[in-house]
Amino acid sequence: MLDFLTVGARQHLITALWEYILLLEITYKVLEKDREVHLRDHRLTTHYVALREQYGDTALSQEGDFRERLSKLSDQLIHEFFKRFGSKGSQASQDSRLNITTNQITEVLYQHDIRKLYETLVRYLLLKEEVWLLFDNIDKGWNVEGISAEDILILRCLINASRKIEREFSGREIQFRSVVFVRDDVYSLLMQGSTDYGKEMRASLDWSDMDLLGEVLKRRITVSLNGARADRNGTAQPQVCISHYKGEPWLDFMVGQSLMRPRNLLKLFRYSLGYAINLGHQRIESEDITRGLRTYAQDLVIEVDRELSDVFPQARRLVYEFSDENSEFSHEDLSTLIQCTGLDEVSAARVISFLLYYGVLGVTRTDEETIFIYDVNYDIEMLHVRIRKWAGSTKYIVNSALWPALKVRPGDQLRAV
Repeated sequence: MLDFLTVGARQHLITALWEYILLLEITYKVLEKDREVHLRDHRLTTHYVALREQYGDTALSQEGDFRERLSKLSDQLIHEFFKRFGSKGSQASQDSRLNITTNQITEVLYQHDIRKLYETLVRYLLLKEEVWLLFDNIDKGWNVEGISAEDILILRCLINASRKIEREFSGREIQFRSVVFVRDDVYSLLMQGSTDYGKEMRASLDWSDMDLLGEVLKRRITVSLNGARADRNGTAQPQVCISHYKGEPWLDFMVGQSLMRPRNLLKLFRYSLGYAINLGHQRIESEDITRGLRTYAQDLVIEVDRELSDVFPQARRLVYEFSDENSEFSHEDLSTLIQCTGLDEVSAARVISFLLYYGVLGVTRTDEETIFIYDVNYDIEMLHVRIRKWAGSTKYIVNSALWPALKVRPGDQLRAV
């Protein structure tokens, strides 16, 4: 459809589509959450019934997840568009874009009276304290190197639509907050083409400081234990785990194995704790961490394979090719290993970039520390610059968190912590 529309019509259509989707989803969630509540609260009953009637019983209001409802709305939009503009569209694709008015877009898009839906929803939300809209995974599967202009346009229009709803609700004294979660590289591309560069409220959820990430686990332990065994200074740590593992403080070691992801740190700790409990240990011992590492590494391999497959389906199962290999590769050896899976040289270069971005690989030179993506604040270009400058002396190091599952053989280069 976008191929047939002018730039202005594209933006208007996608923004209107997002606004419609978000309103329907807010309404859907309200009706779902208060299905029983409104029967016990006389303040809600009348407004709930009015909202339910306005929402109606269409294909978009049936039970199912958000993906199903989004798919139905998209299919309906495509059908209506080509039903109205099919012959014009085929001509426009050859020469020029269709000049479609905003009213025509509205007629094609909306199944509901959007203004009445707004008003009915507002009256109901005035009985609530606030509304939070959290939008995640819109960039799941987007290529870290080949994000299209249409992808960025869709994201920008989503943000514009959420702002429009916020203005509408704020004008009626309804507290509305919206948060859109995207990867750092996607955010950078969004800002490059935005006139509002530097004005967006941005909160980074990436972790690059080992001490701060370790503090997450320390506080979890402190909160989980009672006051007799733990205090604010985390003195309970020696009671739950041995002080050192393989010559490192145990917490530093676990953080170093986490790829700087909080969920991975918690997962490794839980696996180790589980083995300690099942083996009847009073605290996590060295052998418990060793066993926990093997289980955690297997989960991590599966997770990395899924992430890589999302952005580059041809690379599915490629991470398993590192099994029984050395941990250190030259550029030529690494490219050859990847090409042995059937990918060409260009695709192999893209895969290497993906593996660097996800922290599976780091780069180093002789007698220097290994640098991973989280060491450069997730700026992939910082790694690419080093690779170009180092030329033939570049070495790629497989992250040691994957070694136990893939049986990777340690090279001369030790893991940098």
